[in-house]
Parts: sequence; C-alpha cells; structure tokens
Amino acid sequence: MKRLATAIVAAMATANLALAAVERSQDAPTIDIVASNPNGSIQTRAFDISESSNHARGQLFKLDKDKGWKINAITFKKSGGQTFHNASITLYIFEGTEAQWTTGQGHPTSDANVYAGTSVKPLYSETFTLDGLILDGRFVTLRLARPLELDRGGDFGFFAIYNRNTNKNPPFFQMFESTGAQRLSLETKSHPSTDARKLLYYIEGTATENQRPLGLIIASAD
Repeated sequence: MKRLATAIVAAMATANLALAAVERSQDAPTIDIVASNPNGSIQTRAFDISESSNHARGQLFKLDKDKGWKINAITFKKSGGQTFHNASITLYIFEGTEAQWTTGQGHPTSDANVYAGTSVKPLYSETFTLDGLILDGRFVTLRLARPLELDRGGDFGFFAIYNRNTNKNPPFFQMFESTGAQRLSLETKSHPSTDARKLLYYIEGTATENQRPLGLIIASAD
C-alpha cells in the first residue's frame, strides 16, 4: 500500500512539470547501464491509440534483489527517420512479473487506466515532447525528471505510449527490437507479452548500498 501511495504522489507531481524533450544521440549510452538489450534490427511501432488497437511498446527486466537501485533514464533506438510537431511520448515504469501484467483487461481509450486488470505496482510516469526530425539509427533517451529510487531489485517493466496530438504528426513512433521474449504492448482488450520479440533498450541507473526497509519505494518527479 505504501508503494502505491508513493507512486500516486509521484504521478501527481509529474503532471505539474513542464514537459521535458527527449534527448537524441548518434551513440548508444555506455555509462551506468543496469539493464539492456543492445541488439535489434526489426522495426516495431508504438501507435497513437486512435490509429491502432495495438498501441504501446515496452519490456520486462530484472534488477539484482540484493541491492537498492536508482533509475535515471531509458533509451530506445530509432528505426527510420521521422519528423514530429509537438507530439509526445509517455513513459511508465512498474514493478511486476509477466504473469501479473498479462492479466490486464486492455487499454481501450486514451483516458482509461493503463493498468486495468493487472496486479503490477505502478511506480513512475512522465511525458516527454517529440519535436523536429529524429534520424534513423539515433538513440532516443527519456531522462527522468527525478531518479526513480528502489529499495531493492526484482521484477520490473516499462512501456511507452505515443500521442500524435495533431494530424501533422506520424501515426506512430518507430523503434528497433530483436528476437527474444517479454516485449510488452497494450491492446484495447488485453495486456500482451510476446515470447518472440525483445525491445532494443538501455536503462541508465546506479546500484545503491543503503537499502531502506523492505517494501518502501520512493518515486519523485517534483
């Protein structure tokens, strides 16, 4: 209960922030990578919900249970060049397993609960702006306004929802993935996890030595 209350406070704080722009780089991040899949040449698309019933992309990951952690940023690799005009992408991070995710009842509308029917624990959400040309092969980083602090590791996941905002924008945000497992998506009636794909991603963060009492997670974005 304490974890969920903290997550709600963080989400409210996030909503009051001016939106940060995504970061772009020719090079993959190499410092303080705590989880990653650096391989992948298969394109995948996070659609605006109005364009496709299958409209989000994400990934499950694990962190060592014997350590505390800070998560600072998550990076994707862009597939194909696209130009954006004040579009946005919202990042969500949660604690939970594949089994806890796939009990979900889906995400039928943009204002619906993205976790409906799941038993995962929401930890963080933040929306970032997409503006201008992002070239094929560029690394796109969503850097958290405040690090997500975890008292200890375990099973976690993240996903991103693209918001087109205007018809001037592409109907989707395209990135790379590989063969593998536990790539997440959202559909209107389910929360799928595929055993055939794995998102290309990097999670930047650090291990922390001083663990808090079991069960306390601090997520702050104000």
